[in-house]
Amino acid sequence: MSRAIWIVRDYLRCTGCRRCELACSMHHEGWMWPEASRIRVFMPFPGVEVPHLCAQCDDYPCVESCPVDALSVDEETTAVIVDREKCTS
Repeated sequence: MSRAIWIVRDYLRCTGCRRCELACSMHHEGWMWPEASRIRVFMPFPGVEVPHLCAQCDDYPCVESCPVDALSVDEETTAVIVDREKCTS
């Protein structure tokens, strides 16, 4: 049985290094591909880094809205899965 893993954001400690994006893509995709990361770091203002994580919403709006059906839901873990062969962005 899989257990859920949650990442807690600490906005005051984020330096914007984006290593979390690399680690996430390495874990899920097997190689460093930040575009496929489930984590994004945004800089809305100079010097302000804001990490944004997949919230694993109950209704999966990302899966429903994907125009190329590159997203699916793992039935065992309920995690959103990215099919990098189908993903165009």
